[in-house]
Order: sequence, then structure tokens, then C-alpha cells
Amino acid sequence: MSSSLAVHKDPIRGVRWLGSSPRLATFSSDRGQHGWRNTLLLTDVRSGRSSVLRDRSGEANPLLGVRASPCGCYLLVLIKGAPAELWGVSGAVRKAGRRRNGVYCGVVERRATGT
Repeated sequence: MSSSLAVHKDPIRGVRWLGSSPRLATFSSDRGQHGWRNTLLLTDVRSGRSSVLRDRSGEANPLLGVRASPCGCYLLVLIKGAPAELWGVSGAVRKAGRRRNGVYCGVVERRATGT
């Protein structure tokens, strides 16, 4: 079985599964004349329904990444030069959206560099 979902207006910069659920968190960042347009969506791949968690234009910085908790109930949203945002996304797609600003992190992920 295969399917295709078209939920973003701009190119997708990141995708994360939310735990063992059929939900995906996806984000895009596109630079425009008046700053960055940052969009974060939650999509149920079974139904194809999407919910907008964050869609802002004119922001000073792009989204850098999204990290999901192992249980799939929380998303850590990383923004260049700004404090991270923590989103509660438990339950169905339509119930997503509690946000907490100012979550400071040390190291989120370390990637090996090629030499």
C-alpha cells in the first residue's frame, strides 16, 4: 500500500513520527520578503487529516528542527537563535496545541561529521 500526502505549501524541511502512533509532525521554513514563514503540521497518515500547530509569517528566524518524545505526546520545536518551544500533542490530531515557550536545552542531538 502506498499513499501520497500534500499538506505543506513550502518544501518540507523535517519529518518525525510521533511514537508508535500513525501521526507525523512535519515542518517547513521558507524565506520571504518580510521574514521567514514557519509552518508546523501534525498529520494522521491513516485519515490524511492535518492540523496546524504553528503557521507564522514574518518571523526573524527559521525553524531548525522538531524532536518527538518517545511516547509521542510532546514535540520540541527548535528555532534558530530563539528559545525552544515545547508542544503537547497527546490524543487526536484535533486536540494538539498546548505550547510552552522558553524551554532551554543544552545538547539535543549530536551528529557525526564526515572527515
